[in-house]
Amino acid sequence: MDGHRGSDGDGADRRGSVVAAHALLSSGSQLLDDRLALYRLAARLAGHRPDPSPAELDNPISRYRIGEFIAGRSPAGQLELEVIKNLKKI
Repeated sequence: MDGHRGSDGDGADRRGSVVAAHALLSSGSQLLDDRLALYRLAARLAGHRPDPSPAELDNPISRYRIGEFIAGRSPAGQLELEVIKNLKKI
């Protein structure tokens, strides 16, 4: 384990193993639908209103904040989701 996240290894094969694992589970579109459903449920449990859009839910910053809530490191009622327009290019 690396920190509080599971490690998928290092090196060039990392992305390939993640894609292969996802392919075993379901189609790409079904995985995305399931992931958004999970994020939407977590946002509702956290008390986020109004119902977030798919773009808000799939934003990397929003996904991080939702994960922090699910892990118990962020209290309910304080979840703030991001929209794409708020991301800055690096």
